[in-house]
Amino acid sequence: MVTPPDISYGNIIDVIVSPSVYKEYVASLFHRAFAVSDFQKIPVSWGRSEKSLRTKMTMPVSLTGLSPATFHVSSFNDSYKIEGEDPQLIFDISALSVSGRNSGLLKFDFNCIEKTSESRMQIFCWGDERDGPFEASSVSFIYENGTLIVLIGAFALVGWIASSKGTSF
Repeated sequence: MVTPPDISYGNIIDVIVSPSVYKEYVASLFHRAFAVSDFQKIPVSWGRSEKSLRTKMTMPVSLTGLSPATFHVSSFNDSYKIEGEDPQLIFDISALSVSGRNSGLLKFDFNCIEKTSESRMQIFCWGDERDGPFEASSVSFIYENGTLIVLIGAFALVGWIASSKGTSF
């Protein structure tokens, strides 16, 4: 049996990790301390205030014309039809000049034709060394038909705001 080292005053253990692991660790600390991951109906409220907010927002890049990768949905009359339990649209923005440092809001119009109950949406943003979505880099909210404005910067998605190059959402 090995006795664990005494880590009291004067006894320090240095742990060496790669820069990417350290960056992930720091992001997770910020996320636990500051992130809000459930916006309830804030995106709906902000969407309804679009006209008054318009002068305070800039559009660093337009996503119009980007074709998303789709999962559990099919294209249907300029819309998407849900065909499974986990519908997803993934937009690859790696070729665009957009990152968490210059983009804090995501604005889009959404319409669910056959919505019968209160439904939730979840948005993931990732970049830099991340190859895909992860829960700590997501926000969820209750949606309604119309314009939605989602805060993806500041403390909402710490991994996104810290990224130097966004890749997907």
